[in-house]
Amino acid sequence: ATMSSKTKYSFNTDTSTNEEYKRHRFLSKREPYRPPTVPYNRKPPQSKGFCNDMKIFIWNPNTNEFMRRTWLSWVKILGFYLLFYTFLAAFFAINMTVFYQTLDTHGRPKYTAQDSLLTNPGLTFRPSANFWSLWYNPSRPDSSLHYVASIRELLQPYMNSTAANMNSRIVYKNCAEESPAKDEVCSFNVEDLGSSCTESNNWGYTTKSPCFFLKINKIIDWVPQAPKKLQDLPNGLQKYINNTDNPEETLTKHVFVWCESDKGELEQPAPGIPLYYYPFINQEGYLR
Repeated sequence: ATMSSKTKYSFNTDTSTNEEYKRHRFLSKREPYRPPTVPYNRKPPQSKGFCNDMKIFIWNPNTNEFMRRTWLSWVKILGFYLLFYTFLAAFFAINMTVFYQTLDTHGRPKYTAQDSLLTNPGLTFRPSANFWSLWYNPSRPDSSLHYVASIRELLQPYMNSTAANMNSRIVYKNCAEESPAKDEVCSFNVEDLGSSCTESNNWGYTTKSPCFFLKINKIIDWVPQAPKKLQDLPNGLQKYINNTDNPEETLTKHVFVWCESDKGELEQPAPGIPLYYYPFINQEGYLR
């Protein structure tokens, strides 16, 4: 007897799995995207020399450009800067006009006297020194030359005020005899400083009795106040005032600077400055 057997074969007809497998392999092998390369084959223009390049820079006949700008571009940029700087100039002029309306352009500050921050002047002395002590040797004139030069510089305007060739525009008056007008200034006689302080003896710096000069700084419209009571002054100053011809007038018409010394004698020609030198209103040729 013959036996026969049948072998059964089954085939998977579902192709979806195979397609996914193929797609996965395709994606894994695909290169990342790169943009196409552009060939840069253009060469820069060849230079024909410096002079030719300058000619092209100034005027390019191919593009009708003057210094690399067309005429329309030049009109726009020049118009912009013209308007811009015109506006700046007008703005600055308006600000300066408003500013000068608040100032006195005749040499006077806006705030003077009590309205100013400088209500009182400072008191200085000459000759000036780096320290409070002056050192010199009377037997060596060269040791005091800088002191003598400082005093000469201080007194030079006062000496010129009495000269005959003074500027005719400036009127100096002897205010002790006549009150000055508003535009006049008072003269100062250097001889009133005494015979001990003269230029001929180098103002005492060739001796052991040097001269010092006190000076009040100028402040416009400042008028010093004279003392009201004699008892408020130092004893030495009271004695000086009482020895004058008119003590009451001397007291009320002077501003006093009284000096005392604890070593040796101190000669003071005039311990006060007459009030007719004030106020200072920035007059031309003013000396005090």
